[in-house]
Amino acid sequence: MPDGTPAILEPLAAQLGPAAWSDPTERYTMDWSTKFSGSCVGVAKPSTVEEVATVVKYCNEHGIGVVPQGGHTGLCGGATPWPNSQTVVLSLERMNRVRNIDTEGMTMTVEAGVILQNVQGAAKEAGCFFPLSLGAQGSCMIGGNISTNAGGVNVLKFGNTRDQVLGLEVVLADGEIYRGLKRLKKDNSGYDLKHYFIGAEGTLGVITAATLKMYPGFVDKGTAICAVSDMATALTLLNKVRAATGDQVTAGELIHRSHVETVTKYIPGTRDPFDTAYEWYLILEISATSKIVDIQSVIEEVLGEALEEGLALDVVIAQSEAQSQQIWDLREMLPEAGRHSGPKLSHDLSVALSDVNDFHEDFIKSCKAVVPDCFPMGFGHIGDGNLHVSVTPAPGKPYFDAETVTRLEDAMFACTRRFGGSFSAEHGIGQRKLPQMHAYKDAVDLKVMRAIKAALDPKNIMNPGKVVG
Repeated sequence: MPDGTPAILEPLAAQLGPAAWSDPTERYTMDWSTKFSGSCVGVAKPSTVEEVATVVKYCNEHGIGVVPQGGHTGLCGGATPWPNSQTVVLSLERMNRVRNIDTEGMTMTVEAGVILQNVQGAAKEAGCFFPLSLGAQGSCMIGGNISTNAGGVNVLKFGNTRDQVLGLEVVLADGEIYRGLKRLKKDNSGYDLKHYFIGAEGTLGVITAATLKMYPGFVDKGTAICAVSDMATALTLLNKVRAATGDQVTAGELIHRSHVETVTKYIPGTRDPFDTAYEWYLILEISATSKIVDIQSVIEEVLGEALEEGLALDVVIAQSEAQSQQIWDLREMLPEAGRHSGPKLSHDLSVALSDVNDFHEDFIKSCKAVVPDCFPMGFGHIGDGNLHVSVTPAPGKPYFDAETVTRLEDAMFACTRRFGGSFSAEHGIGQRKLPQMHAYKDAVDLKVMRAIKAALDPKNIMNPGKVVG
């Protein structure tokens, strides 16, 4: 038994055994961004749903908090214990099996600890496609994706993680197991319970497995990067390509010139695909599940028209998978490059698609009203209204002090509220956005959420102090 195990947890540690119990290390107590770190009294690493139930039931009986944890790649501290907390981190890393693949029914049942990239790979091996795709897919786990309702680059075509889930297996706060791994496309028999746990960040129970939708595998794909003059033009161009391809655009990502410069400076092997320095870059991916439409020809035709109409200033169409990846590296490597470029205030916001351009202009004005020489900028999932916004100090200036950060955040969230948007589009609440939950979430929404929390977790052991506080 590890030396640091408190006496109250010794029976649990002994029951689980050394493979499933360890002392805390930084791996389990600090998140990927390094902005959130805490402490816990032990780390449980169960390998079966029954072991998860054992841990949760024991902690519930003894009033010990449980912090569920997947790949620990979040940016809001949702899977990180609070400082000085008397909690157990429950890592799902050993629950990493693909339980079932049904190619006829186009479903796959996987455990929560399966890495997202492996979920994608299992679907591909079966001749199918699983659409969830995001920068951390080599290390994030599907249970965490579901718990945070992750978005990613394919939301434009396929929707959020919530839209990919048919059923869940969940250990409830009292240790009971909700066995809802249904493969049904239709079930109107009362409340759809799985949706209580999707996006709840482990505050209502521990997701241990999921039945996911699969789709026919793509047989043709095209990637292009377009230089555009502004955000409004990018939206017009995106809609033009969607219409021309029969809505086969699976991803549309917008990045600014400054983002390209950041990636090419800090990530070896990346390069600007254009010889001219343009202001905005729109990355498009178009995919098809049959050869009925020649994707490459359609892309060439519609983007040729866009050049003639002035919607696109320049275009590069990938001629190989390697060139496609080079284009996508400009977007996918941006978070990693950003870690090297210095501190910045960043948030994850969304508004209605038709409001994106006006919102972005208002966001820039609002931030500059607080710090006139700052550099506010948005980028990201232009096709679904989700912008990742950041505010950087002027060159040579120190990072904003705490008071200025608060004023900038107030300005950007007030702007988001004016447009009827969300202060958390896909990253979740965790610890970071608790103040915004209290300040901007509708009072009735909070009342209902707290009632659900009290009903399912009356002792408040599940990820205490997160999401609803």
